[in-house]
Amino acid sequence: MWLRLTALAVFAVVPCAKAQDLPPKPVLTLDDAIARVARQHPDLRLADGQRAVLSADAERDALRPPLRIGAELENVFGTGPTRALDQAELTVTLAGVLERGGKLDARRTLAQAR
Repeated sequence: MWLRLTALAVFAVVPCAKAQDLPPKPVLTLDDAIARVARQHPDLRLADGQRAVLSADAERDALRPPLRIGAELENVFGTGPTRALDQAELTVTLAGVLERGGKLDARRTLAQAR
């Protein structure tokens, strides 16, 4: 009788003792949950790439329009009176956009708003 009672007690206590050996699971804080979602959610991962693009757009929009330099050479290496460099014509150009009315500041503001 005692043997049965002892065996029953062992079978009842051993699973409980084994269950207590497991370490408790770490607590999931709100910051950890937000970080996990930000790492794994596909739409939010896409936002990181868009952030880099918007930053580059803001840098570009903060610049003034570029000046353009050009050169054109005419009547060179032809035949007759325009042979060799006798009648050569060289035209040099410098072009740029003149912005008025605070357009540069407006572009900067719009880029920062995005």
